[in-house]
Amino acid sequence: MKKLIFIMFALFYTAKADEVMDIFQAAKKNFLVDENLKNNKEYYQLLNKDLYATRFLKLTADLNFSHYNTQAISSYNVYSLKFGNEMDIFGKSKYDEEINKIEIEKSAVLSEKEKETLFKNILTAYANYSMYFELVELQQERIKNIKENLSFIEKAVKEGKLPAIEYDNWQLKLLNEEENLLKYQKALETYLKILKITSGLDQIKPLQAYSLTKEELNQIYSQKEGYLKTSPDVKVIDLEKKLNDAYYKKEKNYWIPNLLLSYERQVNKDPTGNGNQNIFTVGIVSNIFYGGLKYKLLSLSVKDRILNIQKYRESLNLNQNLESLYTSVFYDIDRLKAYQKQIQSSYDIYEKYLKAYKMGLSNFVVLDKYYNDYINATNNYIQTKYNAYMNFKLLEHLIKGDLYR
Repeated sequence: MKKLIFIMFALFYTAKADEVMDIFQAAKKNFLVDENLKNNKEYYQLLNKDLYATRFLKLTADLNFSHYNTQAISSYNVYSLKFGNEMDIFGKSKYDEEINKIEIEKSAVLSEKEKETLFKNILTAYANYSMYFELVELQQERIKNIKENLSFIEKAVKEGKLPAIEYDNWQLKLLNEEENLLKYQKALETYLKILKITSGLDQIKPLQAYSLTKEELNQIYSQKEGYLKTSPDVKVIDLEKKLNDAYYKKEKNYWIPNLLLSYERQVNKDPTGNGNQNIFTVGIVSNIFYGGLKYKLLSLSVKDRILNIQKYRESLNLNQNLESLYTSVFYDIDRLKAYQKQIQSSYDIYEKYLKAYKMGLSNFVVLDKYYNDYINATNNYIQTKYNAYMNFKLLEHLIKGDLYR
């Protein structure tokens, strides 16, 4: 069992690896993240092409029939066919083009946020998968150890050295540990399936040797200012502000006119002798009054103030989250060292009392107490180890920004 203790420590304090990024890269492809971004960009690019294509060519046709019935002359009919072309020669559509360009930028930032969410999900699942993989190994070792004790106890009971209740106590402990093993195996399988489905990979290996020091932690954390300025949570608010400004300009310039060119052919059946007509028109079409403009512009101004507050709050939240991750990892490194000592100490004590127990110098209650001390110390160590790993990896890749690429 001592051998397993040293293996457990080695999992966290030897060579560096970054398996979670490999799984994340596979998950990006499996989730078609980049393909979705490409489609979003293409969507708004096509909208801009539509604006350009219709800026100077937007033909309409009107076919009309009129019947005139007057007292002065006999009733008559007028047939007309009119072709028109409304042209944006004053640049009215440029505001919509600007909005679409900002939407393209926004779709790229939203894709970054999608990658961040995916990475967090992968990291959480992978850390838990690796943790339960280790817990299963340790639990199997515990069960093996109890079975060895049971073999001795059974013999001691038969020889009359120990009462029969001692065998029953160990048998119950074995059942409890086997139940815990099933729980761990279920959790292990669940997280493995999540990783396989999300990434599309057939094989997922648990976390290999990994190192972590306070020096490395501090070096990563010292670069946090760059992330605070370029986080997708901040950038998307900046783009919302740009969109709001573009809509403000569009609404304010609602009056910009379009040039109208038209040709109309009338077939006139007027009995007075007025013949057919060809009518050519050049005109200006404009919205001359927008009663709610004042309030529309005021609402957009208020929205800008709302977005400023949101950006300020988001900056605070991001800083707080980074500080929380840093503090958690910083103290977990110290806790791991303390748990190492607890594990070794509690196991040494357990071994001494186990020997005393086999010699009849101790009882099950005392031995069980030290056994549980050892179990709790190892469980705390494992959970803290993978919690530190998860928080550090999140902190590292958020600040480096490589998960957004």
